[in-house]
Amino acid sequence: MMKKALAVAMAAVLLLLTLAGCNTNDPTGSSYLNVDGKPVDAAYVMKIDGEEISPEIFRFYYLPIRDSYESNGADLTDETVQQQLMEEATNTLLQYHCAISKVAQELGISLTDEETESVKQTIESNKAQFESEEAYQAALDDIYATDASYLTYMLNYQLYQKIINYLETDSGSEYYVDDETLLSKVHDNYVHVKHILVLCEEDDDEEERLAFAQELLERARGGEDFDSLISEYGEDPGMTTNPDGYYFTKDDSYVQEFKDASFALEENAISEPVKTDYGYHIIQRLPIDDEYVKENRSTFLSDELYEAYGKLIEEATASLSIEYADAYSLITPETLS
Repeated sequence: MMKKALAVAMAAVLLLLTLAGCNTNDPTGSSYLNVDGKPVDAAYVMKIDGEEISPEIFRFYYLPIRDSYESNGADLTDETVQQQLMEEATNTLLQYHCAISKVAQELGISLTDEETESVKQTIESNKAQFESEEAYQAALDDIYATDASYLTYMLNYQLYQKIINYLETDSGSEYYVDDETLLSKVHDNYVHVKHILVLCEEDDDEEERLAFAQELLERARGGEDFDSLISEYGEDPGMTTNPDGYYFTKDDSYVQEFKDASFALEENAISEPVKTDYGYHIIQRLPIDDEYVKENRSTFLSDELYEAYGKLIEEATASLSIEYADAYSLITPETLS
């Protein structure tokens, strides 16, 4: 029942794709590029706005995509597939790292010394969760990362978060959404509900579960405190982690029957038991809480924020100057490791 926030999805994308940076070149990087079993002496495979992209850096974008192609049954020996792979890896590098730095620079955003130090401390905390240094390095190897590239990812993710925060909160930005516009959007498109979920699993007696749901409905409509009934009988853990209830639109990824019933209710009304694959839901529709909405701007503006962010990244990517080295043409699924 929990809505998956777009910000989390975006963070996951960045975690997979932003594992290296334009300024993290390893002088031993040529060992990652080998042709006919021999290492290619190449300090870089391309330059982006004058910054050298070493084979080590490029592999962090290229190899995860290569693995994805392979797992989906692509023929990696096919020249057309190889060309598509190169284009996708290159565009990913441009969009998900190099353009971030350019956007931040254009907006006058940078990391403070304190923020950089905080990132390093976070890495050390993450590292401490592994049983050994070997286990930590193995985890980095699994995502084609090194200590340097992982640090760069973390620093750039912090930079990305500052860009998003700027778009959300800086009233001088052309992308800023004021409170009046925000509240109008939420009142026009969102519903606010709480519910009591009575689970009905495969081995349960469905009639008994429905009868219990009907009993809870009668108690709720009889004046018992709805929150107390949720706390005592509800079986959706999301009601514990979201005590203010759920806010969602008709397009959000909730069970269709649950969405339909929620939007059909008048404010403060309580539904009949609604059957879904989870069981029976007793839904109470609540008024939109304007203060809650304003306090959680980023949640309700996720579409606008990432549309604005995407536009900035697209513009920055288009403005990047690219110079390809001879080594770039030597990269194939077999030569880059």
